[in-house]
Formats: sequence, structure tokens, C-alpha cells
Amino acid sequence: MNRVANSLSLIIGSILIFLAVLAFATMKWPFIIFIGLFFLIIPGIFLMMTPTLFLWVGIFSVPWFATRLFLRGYRNEGMATLPAVGIPAGLGIAALIIVSSIIVAPSRSAAEARLAEFHLSNVVPAGKIKLHGDVKLETERASWATDRKMQVNGAEVFACDSNCIWLLSDAGAASVTVNEIGWPVSFTRLKNGRFALSGAAMTYRLMPKGSCDPGSPEMQLDVAPYTLTDPRAAAHWRRRVLAGHCLQPGPAAKDQEFVLRAGHWRKDTGLSSYPESTVWERVPEEIEATFSEIRDKRGRVLMRDYRPSAEALAIPLALGADEIGDEYGWARTYLPERRERDPTLKFQRLFNAITPQPTA
Repeated sequence: MNRVANSLSLIIGSILIFLAVLAFATMKWPFIIFIGLFFLIIPGIFLMMTPTLFLWVGIFSVPWFATRLFLRGYRNEGMATLPAVGIPAGLGIAALIIVSSIIVAPSRSAAEARLAEFHLSNVVPAGKIKLHGDVKLETERASWATDRKMQVNGAEVFACDSNCIWLLSDAGAASVTVNEIGWPVSFTRLKNGRFALSGAAMTYRLMPKGSCDPGSPEMQLDVAPYTLTDPRAAAHWRRRVLAGHCLQPGPAAKDQEFVLRAGHWRKDTGLSSYPESTVWERVPEEIEATFSEIRDKRGRVLMRDYRPSAEALAIPLALGADEIGDEYGWARTYLPERRERDPTLKFQRLFNAITPQPTA
């Protein structure tokens, strides 16, 4: 047989054995990757890639050696280098493409189907929205958004944070009802825009200083509203609000002119947890989204920013560690893109859609 092809077979077999040892060590003890990254960047990156390289070379080598064995039967010592190498190499590359497609395609199709199933149309307003009357501000966890609850008349209620106060002072709201929509959020409720008032919901009004009831909560303005990114503007707003106003709480209003809602949704039916995809699952079930929306009193969507993200296997086919880094499996990607990790962005988009109209 052709000497070049024989030499390449020896090289491919040696590489496969070498990668098999490293891939086994990497998947068995993932911490060695961090050791490699800590001492020398390149060894750590190479160790991280060895499971995938072993997978690719393994798929490629099956048709390579099978074809070489088939051609050996002809005992054609004078076979030219091009067909002796090109035929098994071409079949190896074709096998890699076909096997990768067979493994990845169902996952991508399922992800696209989930995106279609849990689709909500985005709504871009023609201009910024002008608020008036009572406004309801809803988040998945009001206690997370405000970083605390407060005591009013001995009861623990959702606090009115700096963003809530900005709606009262600079966005035209006569009152703001702070509510939470719970977590995880039901997609059906999100689609219909109907969420019940929590027992801890409270309506707040901004009143002239000295006119609020005794025991009314102090305004906590340590954190600037999302709309005030300039520290000097935020400081000026803080002084202006504190100088002549107080915060008056009251029972949660039942009807609102506008509903401002933002949060994070995961595929769920209202349970306290959702099914995690295993690292070797070829068709993962996870889908999630961030959302921001403004509705009027009739439930009509005036503004919506809905960003879904469905999990699927990566292209090209690869093996990788999970997010914790302690277990290897199929490498994942997200369609159309990974969910935002910055929890403030959805609120920034929500408040940036509102027309500022300072009244206090």
C-alpha cells in the first residue's frame, strides 16, 4: 500500500490514543483545566478542547481505517498517493459532517419549535409613553427589586424604591401600586397580562412635606433610578425630592391606568422548580426569556420587549463542561441568543419608554 497513507494511518492512530488519554483525564477530573489555565494559558485551553478533538478524530478515523482496510484487499502496491489518501480522508470528513448533523439537528429543530410555541410579539411604541393616574409597577419579586420590604402599620408590604418614587416625581403618575407577579411566571398569565394583587401590595403617593400620616416610611433614595445614569443628575433629583416631599402609603388600588411589568420567565406550569436538562440530553427542554411591557387599563400592550432564549446543541458538534464546570457533556448554545445576565437591562428598557414629566 501507499507509504504516505500508511504513515498517516500511524499518525492518526497515535493522535487518537493520545487524545483519548487526555480526554478521559479532563472529563474525569475537570479541575486540571483550571490548573493548566492558571500556570500556562495554552495548556489549559488545549485540555478544555481535548474531549471535542477526541470526538472529531474518533468519528473521522472510523471510515478512514475501514477504507484503508478495504483498499488493502486489492494489494495494489502502486496505488497513487492522491486516491490512497483522498478517498479515506473524504469519507472521514463526510462521516464527521453527517454524524454531527444527525446528533445536532433534532436539538436545533426542537429549540425552534419551542421558540414558536412560546412566542410573544414585540411592540415598539411610536414615541415615549406619557403616564397619568394610578400606575401599577410589577416585578417577578417585588422584594428583590426593592431589595427589602417595609413595615407599614405593623404589616410587611412591598417598598416603594427610587424607581417607584421617580414615577411619582418625574413620570406623571398620581400614585404607584407596587405588586409582584411571583416566580416562576406562568406563560399564560404573561401572555394575557393578568396577575392578581399580592397581599403585600401597596399604593404610594408623593405628598408635600409634612402632610403625610405619622409613621409614613422614609424615602430610601440611596440607589439612583434606572433613568438617571448621570451621578450629578441623580444627586440633584434626590435633593429635589427629599427637600419638599414625603411618601404616603395606602391600600393597594384595584384599578390602574397603566401597568408596568418586567421580569424573567422560564418554561414552567407554576411549580417551584423546572426540569433541568442533563449534560448528555440531545434535545434539552429549557427555554427562558426576559420581558418588559407597558399596558393600558384595557390590557392593550403599548410597549413590549420580549427576549426568548431556547437551549440547543452547539454547532459545530462539541463536548464541553456545564456552567458549574464539574461535568462534561454535549456543548450547548442558545437560540437566538443567550439570555441577558444583567438583571437591570429589562428595567432600563421599561423606564426608557416613559416620557419624563417632572411634577415634584
